[in-house]
Formats: sequence, C-alpha cells, structure tokens
Amino acid sequence: MRLHSRNVPLAAFVLLGMFACAGARAEVLPWLLGVEDPWNSGRKVEAYGKKLRPSQCPPLPQAGQKLGMNDVVITILCHGTASRTAYLSLLSQADSYVSGYSAYLPTVGALAATSSYATTSAGLSPDRVTAISTRTTPTLNASLLLYDFGQREARLETAELSLIAAGYSYDSGLQSTIASALSSYYGLLSSQKAVAVAKESLRVAAETFNAAQIRYDLGLVSLTDKLQASVSNSNAELGLQQAENSLSQSRAALSLQMGLPPDMEYEVTDTDDLSLSVDPFGGKIKELMETAKEKRVDLEASRKSLEAAKISQRYSKRANRATISATTNIGFDDWDAANGDTTRSQNIGVTISIPLFNGFVDTYNERITQRGIESQEIQLKQSELAIEQDVFVAWQNYQTAKESWEINKEQLIVATRLQDIERERYKEGLSNIISVLSAQTSYTSALQSNLSARNSLLLSRLSLVRAVGVLNLETMDPETTADGSPPQAALPPEEATTPAILQLWEDETQPQQSLPPETPPATIENPATDSASP
Repeated sequence: MRLHSRNVPLAAFVLLGMFACAGARAEVLPWLLGVEDPWNSGRKVEAYGKKLRPSQCPPLPQAGQKLGMNDVVITILCHGTASRTAYLSLLSQADSYVSGYSAYLPTVGALAATSSYATTSAGLSPDRVTAISTRTTPTLNASLLLYDFGQREARLETAELSLIAAGYSYDSGLQSTIASALSSYYGLLSSQKAVAVAKESLRVAAETFNAAQIRYDLGLVSLTDKLQASVSNSNAELGLQQAENSLSQSRAALSLQMGLPPDMEYEVTDTDDLSLSVDPFGGKIKELMETAKEKRVDLEASRKSLEAAKISQRYSKRANRATISATTNIGFDDWDAANGDTTRSQNIGVTISIPLFNGFVDTYNERITQRGIESQEIQLKQSELAIEQDVFVAWQNYQTAKESWEINKEQLIVATRLQDIERERYKEGLSNIISVLSAQTSYTSALQSNLSARNSLLLSRLSLVRAVGVLNLETMDPETTADGSPPQAALPPEEATTPAILQLWEDETQPQQSLPPETPPATIENPATDSASP
C-alpha cells in the first residue's frame, strides 16, 4: 500500500515563492551576479585609494639604474608588503559587509538518512528466517526570515559604516606608506650628497697638505705645518669612508622597502633647489588646522566607527524583540519492510519567536555599548586636538627648517670664500697653518650643515603635507603645492608643469561600482583597484 499526498506541489511552490520574495528586494540588495562572489564585494572598496596608488606596476628596478622620486614611491607601493596586506584586509572587511545581505534570502537545507534493519526469526524448526528491510527518509526544508523589527537593517548599516571606516583607514595607511617611502628616498639622497661633501672635504684637505708639503720642502715652514695638514687629510679620508658606509646602509634600507637585494647598486635623482622655498599651502596655521580636521582620513575613520557604534546600540535595544519566519519542508519516508509503504509529507508554517526573559543580559549589553560610545566620543575629541597639534608642530618645524636652510646657504658662501682666501694667503706666506685648517674646518662644517638643513626642509615639508591630510602621489613632490599645482613662484610659467604621475589603478576584471559607500573626503576619490596587484 502506498500513501500519496495530493498537495505535494504546494510546498514546492512555497519554496519558489520564498526566493521570489527575496528577489523582490532588488532595491535593497543586488541580485545574484555570480556563484563565487554573488554581491561582488570588490566593488565596495573602489572608493578608496585614488591618487594613492599607480595605475600600473612597473617591474623591479635594475642594478645601475637611476631612480626618481616617483619610481621609488611607486615601486614600494607595488612591490612592498604593507600596501598589499592592507588591501587584503580591506577586501576581507568588504566580504564581511556583503555577507549581511544573506539575511534577506531563504536558507535551504537537505537531509537524507538511510537505515537497514535485519530481523531473524527462530522457532521449533532448526531453520531461521532473516528479513532485511531498508528505510529511506530524505527531507528538503527551507526558511525565510520575514520580519525582525529592523535588526537585519541595523546589522547591515553597522557593517557598511565599519567598511567605510576601514576604507578610510586603508587610505591613511597608504599615505603612511608614501611618507615612509619619501623619507627613505630623502635619506638615500642625503647619503649620496654626504659622499659628495666628503669628497669635496678630501679635495680641500689634499690641497692644503700639498701646499704645506711644498712650503716645507722649500724650508719656509716647520715640520709641524706638514704634520697638521697630514692629520687633516687623513681625517678627510676617514670621513669619506664613513660617508660611503652610510650610503650603503641607506641604500640597503630603501632596497628592503622596494623588495630589492641589499647589495644592489643604484642611485636616486635629486630634486630642484628652486622649489624648496615654496610654501606648499600659503595659508595661515589656523586655516590649516581646520582643513586637517576635514581632510584627515584617520579622523574620518574614527567618526564612522562612532556612527557604527551608535547604530549598534540601537540594534541592541531591538535584540529582545520578536522575529517572524516562514518555514516549509518536503520529505518522504520509504519503508519496504513488508509491503513497500511510502509516506510523503509536506508542511508550511510561520514561526514567531518571542524572547521573554534572558537574565538581564540585554540590559547590561546596552550599558556596555553606551559606555563604549561615550569612550569613543572622548577619544574623537582628543584625536581632533591631537591633529591640531600635529599641524601646529609640523608648521613650526617647516618654518624653522626653511629659515635654517636659507641661513645655511649664506654661511656656506662665506665659508667657501674664507677657506679660499686663507689657503691663498698661506701659499704666499701671509697666513699660518692654524688659520688655514680652521677655515677648512668651517668650510666642511658649512657643507654638512647645508646638506642637513636641506634634508630637514624636505622632511618637514613632507610632515606638514601629511599632517594636513592631503599627501598623495600628486602632492608629494616639492615642485608642486598641496593642491597638486606647480609652484609659480619657483618656476617660470613656461616651465611650470605638473609632475608626470601615473594614472590610477584600473581593474578591467571588475564591473563598475553599483553600491558605493559614503563619499570620502575630496582628496580621496573613487578609483578601480586591481585585486591582483598590491
């Protein structure tokens, strides 16, 4: 005997209806776009990284190559581990966000169980009878959450704000990577110039020693002059060796960031001195502080995190409310023990879950969330003050470095003239070796001070642009102002050109963004990113 249910197709119809209900929410979520990534989470991160990453990744530099500022920064962004790791973390945050869409779709499960039974009967007869039967019970079930008083929306909105905060943090990390790359670039450039300074010091010391040797051979001076000049020359040779050692270490440190062998030989090109005295902003310190509070993406990340915490608090207040779900299943029980009876079943229902009491857990969770929000508000205010201080300190350091560099240039001119005069006077017998060596020391110190002041000016300018929050591939060059335009005061109009910066990364494998997050600050716009590139 077989029992059949006449309403079996009704359950299947309800299952299809659940999918149709989820599909009807197309205005809330995009419909399935693929199997591996139905909601294309990569598009959710396209709003971050503009002007902070290049459009193409060039191959690693070769030995003996001269690298410009752009070459160094782009190589570090492309081949360094920091930017790639940060991008993978951002993609993970995007995956976490889009997984919240699953709450609007039904869950479908299948269960199949098969059991075998053996029954042995024994009577007065020596023969035993064994009966073997098999029972199969497959089941297909589905459920769909219909209403939960906005808990799904709250979780999705919280996840979206968390993604936006992660995107801003990613931008801030790229800015830090650019700043670190420029700092290492300036360090290597300074080391290269230090070798040139050491060679110049050795040249001057050698000329003084030769002059002392000639005058000693002519019997015009004592052996003391020759020995003192010889010691000065030896010190200059030692200084050259130390400068070359420092150069090797600076190159190795930069090579590590670019993913190159530490012993690889290459040089970096110099920047134009005419652009160093150009103010990157031309504004007042108070205006820069206000600009920083608008442009700093790390501060914006804190604000979005605070918004997410407030929404999470509202969600926690709804956690003790009822949820309404629709459920259905189709199954049959096939038992062939005796006559092959098969029973098919299907059911459709609505489940209402109402939490009544959970031991005051919700009460304390709300208090914990509220205290966390208050703590974040305090930290946000402190961050704003800290940013104002960063801008203030960076501005003061930049002004001091610029003035120091101008003074050191004047001192170098004086020291150069002085050591030339003293050496000529010594050759003519009008001066002594003490005065010559003193002038020579002043000249060497002036060279080193001028180099140090130049490096400090470059670093302080970088720190100021970073503190205001507008550091990117267009504003990192001293030949451009903070808005990316060339410094008209430093270059003639016909020579003022925007630096050749590669365009932004394009990802040809991803479609255009359909669900953009909240608009980031003006300096961080929306590029397409290549998930296969760092």
